[in-house]
Amino acid sequence: GAILEALRVDLSQSIAIRLVQGPDIADALRRMGRPATTRLTADVAREVAQRANAKGVVTGEVRALGGGFVLTASVVDATNAQALVQVRETAASDKELIAAVNRLSKALRQKIGESLRSIRASEPLEQVSTASLDALRLYSRATKAFDATDLEQARTTLVQALATDSTFAMAWRKLAVVYSNLGANAEMIAASKNAYRFRDRLPPLERHLTEANFLNAVVHDNAGAVAAYRAVLAIDPDDKTALNNGGLVLNTEGKFAEAEVLLRHAVATSRQYTFYINLMYSLAAQEKWAAADSLPDAWVHQGGDSVRALSLKIDNAFVRRDYAAVDSLSARAAKSYPATGQARRELLWAQGAVMEARGELARTDRAYGELGRASAEAGRRATPLELDLKPAFYAVIQRGKPSEAWAIVEQALVRRPLDSLAPGDRPFMVLAEVAAMTARPQDVRKLRGAWEAVVPAAERDSIDVLAWDGLGALAAEQWDAAAQAFRRVHNAAHCSPCGAYQWAYALDRGGHADSAAAVYVGVLQTGYTDSYDRFDDPAWYPLAMLRVGEYYQDHGDKVKALDYLTRFTALWKNADADLQPKVREAKTRIAELAGDKRK
Repeated sequence: GAILEALRVDLSQSIAIRLVQGPDIADALRRMGRPATTRLTADVAREVAQRANAKGVVTGEVRALGGGFVLTASVVDATNAQALVQVRETAASDKELIAAVNRLSKALRQKIGESLRSIRASEPLEQVSTASLDALRLYSRATKAFDATDLEQARTTLVQALATDSTFAMAWRKLAVVYSNLGANAEMIAASKNAYRFRDRLPPLERHLTEANFLNAVVHDNAGAVAAYRAVLAIDPDDKTALNNGGLVLNTEGKFAEAEVLLRHAVATSRQYTFYINLMYSLAAQEKWAAADSLPDAWVHQGGDSVRALSLKIDNAFVRRDYAAVDSLSARAAKSYPATGQARRELLWAQGAVMEARGELARTDRAYGELGRASAEAGRRATPLELDLKPAFYAVIQRGKPSEAWAIVEQALVRRPLDSLAPGDRPFMVLAEVAAMTARPQDVRKLRGAWEAVVPAAERDSIDVLAWDGLGALAAEQWDAAAQAFRRVHNAAHCSPCGAYQWAYALDRGGHADSAAAVYVGVLQTGYTDSYDRFDDPAWYPLAMLRVGEYYQDHGDKVKALDYLTRFTALWKNADADLQPKVREAKTRIAELAGDKRK
């Protein structure tokens, strides 16, 4: 013991190396599923070193030789056990042992720095618990792919890690996050449940992370999730997962200032694109536009790539509905983005949404068609069907031809039957929205029943339940009940539009034009802050401007009427031919208003 301690003290004085100390060794052993008191054999010590991202292991022994002793020490490569340095000293008696140790450590210090530099740097391993070193290596590769937004590679590698260790809770948790980003809801819930099932064997920090994911993603207990993330930060204030995900949950709770604090800490301590996106939505919700504008430059300043900086600018422009900027930035992005992958799909979403907002529906179909194919190739099975349903929304909202919408739904379901998708991935609510807008209450009830059969009561998001209530009321043309339900959806969701268009529509149909106009104006004056759904806004936004313009003209406010009607005609100046009657009607109103103004 004394000899070992003397050698440790001597080596710790070297500026060329950093020793892994006792608490770190104990932590690594616990992550391996071993007691902290486990004896460090050569093999165990090498695995501990790899998990601690150390390059080498010092081994040694003291042997009696005659009346004296022989002391040997070696430095071995942690990954392959190859000896890099070997030194030897002798002591004539036990009284000379400490002096021999000093000579041994001096020789070792002289050689150890150069020997470790000869080791090729390996990929750092994440500090999470699994008994399998191979599974940990795969998990670490998957984490790197996820941080680079290569979700397909992250998913594949995590599945391999779990094939190696099926009880690897943190790999299940990470896979749940990947599935969430891929829009695979059923797989996300299953993975989160598996992680939660194995949480008891985890150290506190990992256990809190696992519980937070389950509480947020499966049972929708956001307050519990935030508490769990704060428990992580009490252990490690710089934990990037807790900072980012805690900020994301706070955003969904409408606590944007609190979210900003966590997310600013995240971007200051770890370079990851997702942190910047989530911070941008937090800033946009608070209308801190200058701060949001600064994020792309901050990303590049911290070493981020120009492609993702461009993506940040596109999202920032989209939040403000600055479609001209989205166009310009997207044209640049199309030349520099990779041909496949998440960034390409995000670009197609933005381009399609802008075309849809402009009423250029034929071009929109082509963009969404390409997006559907790319999504299918990436394993996003529900997205192609959702995109095939888009023309049904055009028929109802932009074209004002609800009688044509359900036929489009039926054709889409022939091409992509619902039973071809996992039950949890079936877009029941998207279908129900078309049914509601076409006054088909029986279909809404049938779809709600199918959803309830798939989602246990304990796992239903309260906002989804409210939305179902609203859709049922819309379908039955119970306008007051529908308006009340969607008002509650909007207020609970803490984002825009998030139910506000349906709320205003129901008010308008129910004869409450003043209230409807106020809700529409609130949406039109607010940034687009729903980071999860680009279905509603591009379809409703232009028609909301038109309706508000009509309202103000009918109520004698010529200035506001001209403003909204002019903005509408500018947005739809190149709309498809079958939409031009609405543009001509708006121009007629503008001419009437201009004539009144001259008089």
